[in-house]
Order: sequence, then C-alpha cells, then structure tokens
Amino acid sequence: MKNKFFKQGVITALLLLTSVFLGRIFGYEAFAESSVTPPSFPTCSEKIFVADGDWAHYDSGIHGIPGVGNFEGSDDVYSLGSGNFLQCFCPAGGGEGTQTNWWDVENLNQEDINSFLSQSWFFESSGDGWNLLDDPYLVKNSNFSCAVPTPTPPPSGGGGGGSPGAPVCNAPAVTKAPLYSSANLSRIDSDSIKISWIVTDDRAQRYGIYYGTNSDKLSWYTEVKGHDTNEAIINLVPQGNIFFKVCSIGECGDQVCGSDIPTVLGVAKGLPATGTIALTILVFAPIGYYLYRRFRLV
Repeated sequence: MKNKFFKQGVITALLLLTSVFLGRIFGYEAFAESSVTPPSFPTCSEKIFVADGDWAHYDSGIHGIPGVGNFEGSDDVYSLGSGNFLQCFCPAGGGEGTQTNWWDVENLNQEDINSFLSQSWFFESSGDGWNLLDDPYLVKNSNFSCAVPTPTPPPSGGGGGGSPGAPVCNAPAVTKAPLYSSANLSRIDSDSIKISWIVTDDRAQRYGIYYGTNSDKLSWYTEVKGHDTNEAIINLVPQGNIFFKVCSIGECGDQVCGSDIPTVLGVAKGLPATGTIALTILVFAPIGYYLYRRFRLV
C-alpha cells in the first residue's frame, strides 16, 4: 500500500511540474483569483447628458483613448474620488462612444494587479501622461451610446390643449465680438497659455475660444462662463505658434467671433539670439566711431 501511494504522489508531482513547464514554454500563466473588488463606476450615459466633466471638458479636438488610439470628438473626464476617473469620449460624428474606467491601483500589490489582466483590464504605469494623477492605473474600455436620450412625454390628460412645443429662447442676440490681438496671448509654461480679451457686448453670457497650431484649422475649443470674464488659461497646449480667435456667446447659444483669419502668437520670450546681437551692434557702433575719431593717432 505504501509503495502504491508513493507512486501516485510521484505521478501527481510530475504532472504539476509538467503543467508549469508547458505554461512557461507556450507563454501562458495562471493568475490566482484576487480577493480585491474593483470600484463601482457610473456609466457615461448617466453623466454626459447631465453635467460637463469636472476634471476636463472638451467640446471638440483630438483625444486619446487608452489602448485604442487618437480620435476627433468631445471628451469629458469626471473625478470619482480615491484617484479614480471616468472618461467619456464621443466621436465627432456621434453614434457609439467609448467609456474608459481609470482605477487607481497604487495600493494594490503586483499579484492582485496581474489577476485583473485576464479580465479585460490593462495596465498603465502612470496617469500623468493622460493628465491624471501620477499613479499606476488599471484601465478598461467599453462602449456606450452618445445619442441624447429622448425625454419621456408627459401623460395626456383632460383639459384640452395640445402638447407644449420645444422651449423658445427669446433673449437678445449678441452683436459684437471681443477685442483682442496677438499681444493678448502669452505662454505661461511649456504646455499652458493665457488668452485675454476686452468685453464689448453687454449681452454675452460666456466666451468661446477656438485655437490650434494650424491657421487653416483651429482644432480645439473651450468655453469660459460669465459676462465679465475676460481671460482664460488653457493647459495641454503643444509648443510652437498658436492661432486663436475668441467669440461672444449669447444666452441662446448664438455667437459672434473675432477675425476669420486667426491671429498667430509665437512662443519666443524676448528677442532671439541673432536679433539681440544685431541690436547691440546698432547701439554701440556710433560710440565706437566717435572714440575712433576722437583719439586716433594720426
């Protein structure tokens, strides 16, 4: 009996070692199921039709979807606490959007992280490059509909009268664009700019800013609210020349923009090196000539 049990033990051990060896050879690895539960994420459909993203909001532009690529459309990012974020992207043509759940896993060990890699999560070593926190993240994408939900009509009742139509905005339209020039744009640091303007229209309720690196296509857009607002700081702006225009926006969404030809603003702070040298020569040349005439030994 002892010999029989010994043989069975040897066979079991050999099978286990063989399984581990083959797993290494063919590139698969068995992850133990983690006892950690992912946080609960809301759906983008619950968020984007109610409020803009509190961490980031873009009505248009080129935006990155982790693990997928860069696409043109709108993008909202909501902070959920504990370092977690919800990213909601809708393509420019509408239709199906991409929801990205960003789970901050700074406090998870590597074994727990590995256990989720086989559950449609993938790993980002830092969220800093995505304008999030500089923490490691597990990320998962899913699809959602970007179509605005149709409101449920109220139940019909007695009393006659038809259903009320869509609300009509009767507020006066804006008629004047803000005043600005290239001097109204300055670069704060390597990826941030400040744009200012003069308020000209008493009916303006907010201001839209179109900007980009191509004068023929201003790819990005942002808004600031408040009639008296006369400046905006924009982050994540690439280096190089920036073209922009500012629009007055009325209560009904109507807008009047500045020049159709965007104004270019360079990023140089002061004169370039060659310009400084040329200016120095121009300043000191007359002095040198005077000293030469005054003290020459002839």
